[in-house]
Order: sequence, then structure tokens, then C-alpha cells
Amino acid sequence: MTSYWDVLSLVGERESIEIISSLVQDQSLGCIDTDQKLSLYFDPDKKSEIDTLLTSLNSLHKFNFDWSTQETEPWHLSWKENFTPIYVDDKIAIIPDWEENIPNHEHVLKIRPGMAFGTGHHETTFLMLEALLKYDILGKSVLDLGTGSGILAIAAKSLGANQIIGVEYDGVCEENFMENLELNNTSEIDFIQGDATTWMNFNFDVVLANINRNVLLEIIPNMKKATGIILLSGLLTTDEEMMRRVCNDNGLKVEAVNTNGEWISMELTVE
Repeated sequence: MTSYWDVLSLVGERESIEIISSLVQDQSLGCIDTDQKLSLYFDPDKKSEIDTLLTSLNSLHKFNFDWSTQETEPWHLSWKENFTPIYVDDKIAIIPDWEENIPNHEHVLKIRPGMAFGTGHHETTFLMLEALLKYDILGKSVLDLGTGSGILAIAAKSLGANQIIGVEYDGVCEENFMENLELNNTSEIDFIQGDATTWMNFNFDVVLANINRNVLLEIIPNMKKATGIILLSGLLTTDEEMMRRVCNDNGLKVEAVNTNGEWISMELTVE
């Protein structure tokens, strides 16, 4: 691992920032989102490719960007400055592992911020947790594609799910995933390093996929093999019409679409 990261800072209209981040986030190691700007962290070998993409998009979207470098060590310090507890429908509380004040919520999830995506702060993670709360998953099996930090898998376990598998392409996430399992006193979630686009086993009661749109488009044809509810996010509001069409073409019924800012989640079943 390098001793420093390249840090991309995006500033501009919120809609533009969301669109740009959705295009580059799958190549990033992690991000910090504040009211002032969005900062994404990259390995140094990614900068040239990302820079070319951003320059080409600059005339289409209203945003500014700049690059800086940061030593790897201060990552957790950056997170401590910005991480505040997250509350989902008065039922789920997500707190950092250093938080001493434990909320009086039915499901309290502890997270150690790392390079893995998923702390509850991003709208897509929040949307997925809200959608998950709608369903009785006691004793149900759950597949979490693009599991990242494991936050959705851990929430599913807290809600009573039984067999849970988290699939993640980025091996860097595994250490943070395991740390978060330990923080939440569970070892009953399996981590599989693998590519969601080639995953073929959808024999689960609940399938979760909070991944970027392009990956979802590759996965959807395989999802018609699913046996239960499918919850998707990583999608912008501008993606809804196209996603409805793709789902319909692949035998998936859109049961609900939920919105948070510029982002949406979709609840699907197999027709």
C-alpha cells in the first residue's frame, strides 16, 4: 500500500457533484462528504485516468475540482472530525466505535470508519436501510452484493436474518468488514471476495445491491433467478426511467421507488 493517497475535492451544484461522484466512486478507496465539498481518495495510479474524465465532463456539469495528497495515516482522524451518529426511522442507530453515548434504539450498529464504503452517511446506504426496515426478515437468508463495510449485512443480522453472505470485489474492504462484525458481536456473516457481475446464486429471501449503476446494469439479467425481494441503490433520480425499462425487460417488477435528495432506491420482485 502506498504511503499517501491522491485526494479529489469536488465543489459545485449538488446534482452535478452526485453525478460526477457516481461515475468515479467505484474506483475510489473511500470518501468524506461534508456540506462544503466531497472528497474522494484514490491510489496514485488512478489520478491521470480520473483527471481526464473530469476534464471531459467539466463543460457538461457545474462543478470545480482540485487534487491534493494526504498521508495514509490521518484517515481515521479525518473521519472523526466528520462522523456523527445516523438514525434511521427511530429504529436503527449507526454510531462510530469511539462513541460513548449509546442511543436508545432497538438496533444500534457500531462502525469503524475505514476505506470500505458504507457508514450510513451516504444517501444510498440510508435508503437501503430504510427499505430493509419495511420487511420482516426474521430467519430469512440475505445476499449483500458490494457489501463494503458490511453495514447492510450487519443491519440484516440485527433485524433477525439467518444466513447472510456479503460479496465484495475489493479485497481492501475485508479487514474493515471483519472489524465491524467484531464490533457488533457477530461472526455469523460470510465474506466472499468476488465480482458481483459474475455472481450467479440468487437463491436468497433478500438480495441487497448498493452499487453504481453500470454494475447494476450488468447484474440485473442474473437477478431474474432471485427467489425473494430485491433492494437496489447507487442510482440517481435521473436513472429511474431507464432502470424501470431494464427491470421490465428482465422480468423484474418494480414494487417501489424511494428518494433521498438526488438518489433513489428500488424495491423489486421477480414477475
